[in-house]
Amino acid sequence: MGVVNTTYTFSGTDTITSLKMNNIIDDTTFTADAIIGTTLEVASGKLKIRSAGITSNELGAGSVNPSATTFADSLLPSGAVMAFAMNTSPAGWIAADGASVSTATYAALFAAIGYTYGGSGGSFNLPDLRGYFVRGSGTNSDGTVSGAFAAKQADELKSHTHTMYVHPATDNGGNSNPARFNDIGLGSSTTQATGGTETRPKNIAMFYCIKI
Repeated sequence: MGVVNTTYTFSGTDTITSLKMNNIIDDTTFTADAIIGTTLEVASGKLKIRSAGITSNELGAGSVNPSATTFADSLLPSGAVMAFAMNTSPAGWIAADGASVSTATYAALFAAIGYTYGGSGGSFNLPDLRGYFVRGSGTNSDGTVSGAFAAKQADELKSHTHTMYVHPATDNGGNSNPARFNDIGLGSSTTQATGGTETRPKNIAMFYCIKI
């Protein structure tokens, strides 16, 4: 019998045993000699994939992208941005810190973003996300509008008004006399400053990186 017996079938009442499994896979012939090529190996009685054993030739032409060095490379395109919980960029990523980098060294990333964030010739700039929130570009269906794509937008407080209440003017006898507002002339005053250096929601800082 060869390595695999495709004619054997189990019945509904069969109990699977090692002897019956041998009727399907012949352990005397299922050896390294029975495996074609260098993709698989038998080690400690188990079938394993050899180190670096899968190639595009063994899986079929076009089924493996040789340029994708990791599985993540095939899922995340160059130019993708992600926040990381550690303060160093992982393999395949670079800090989104506005640095000027080589168009040749980071060719795939340059093909994706070009000079959108600055640069010229053989160098281009990365987006600088340090200290910034990321906002969806364009105009929302409810009319909310972002700033220009890829451009930094200064902080701002939306225009609004407050209702101010004042005590009415009084006459010489201390009686309320609102009519005297026209006589005494009201001045203006400034409240004491309150708050910090910016307007912001609760937040936590993480490390933004861009896929190279």
